Amino acid sequence: MWITAVEPILVELGFVGTPTADEPWPRLWWVASGLLSILPIHAAGYHERPGCNAIDRVVCSYTPTIASLSYSRERHMRIIENQKIVLTSLKQTVEYSTLPFAKEEVNEIKKMLPPQIQIEVLQTPKKAQVLSALRGHQIAHFACHASLCFDPSQSRLLLADSKTSPFTVSDIAALNIPHAQMAYISACHVAVMKILRLLDESINLASAIRLAGYPSVIGSLWQVSNEHSVEIAKEVYGSMLVEKSTLKTERSAEGLSRAHRERNCSRL
Repeated sequence: MWITAVEPILVELGFVGTPTADEPWPRLWWVASGLLSILPIHAAGYHERPGCNAIDRVVCSYTPTIASLSYSRERHMRIIENQKIVLTSLKQTVEYSTLPFAKEEVNEIKKMLPPQIQIEVLQTPKKAQVLSALRGHQIAHFACHASLCFDPSQSRLLLADSKTSPFTVSDIAALNIPHAQMAYISACHVAVMKILRLLDESINLASAIRLAGYPSVIGSLWQVSNEHSVEIAKEVYGSMLVEKSTLKTERSAEGLSRAHRERNCSRL
C-alpha cells in the first residue's frame, strides 16, 4: 500500500520527509472507497525506517466524502466558547472482557482539564443517561466496549443496559447535538465497516457520531489496548489545551498523530 498508493501521493503533494522541529505538520484527509476503506492508510509504510511511513510525514484524518468534510468545517466555525464535557466509562460489560483502565482513563482526563470546562462523569451509565448528557455537552468521551453487527446500523456502544436498550448506529445518527465539537470513542472497531457490499456506505459508529453533529471524531479501526488508551488519551487532550482554559478540538488529530509517533502505536 505504501509503495503503490500512499508514498506516490505524498511525493506528488511535496511531503517527502519528516517536518523539522520548527515546521508545522501538514494535514491530509483521506477519502477512501471500496476495499481501501478498510485499510489503515495512515499507518502505511516502513516503520523501522524513520520518514518512510505516512505517520512520520503528515497528520492523517479520514472523511467519507468531501461534502462531509465541508460540513464539519462549517460546524467548527459555529463553535461557541463555553465548553462542557461528558466522560463515560464502563469497566464491566456482560459477556465481554473487563476494561480495568476505563475508569482511570476518564479520571486522568478529568484531572487535566481546567476549571473553566464543566465536567460530567458517568460511570456505568444507561442509554437514557448518555442521551441526556450528550444534548447538553459539546465534547463527549467514551471508554467502553463496542459491538459490530452484521447489520451495521445495529452496531452499538455497549452501555449498562445494552441488552434491553442498545445504543446503536441508527440511534446515534438520528441525534442532532447543538454546538457539538468533538467525540472521542476509546473502544475497538468503531471506525470500520466489514460488510463488503456496503463498504462505500460508511456505516459505522464513528461516521454516525459525525452525522450527529460532531466535526471532530476519534475512533479506532482495529482492537486497542485498554492500558495504552490511557496514555494516548492524555496525549490527545494535552495537545488541545494550548490556551489552558479551553480545548482546541481542531488540534485533536495532531495530538493523536504525535501520540502514535512517540509510542510507535500504528495499530491504534
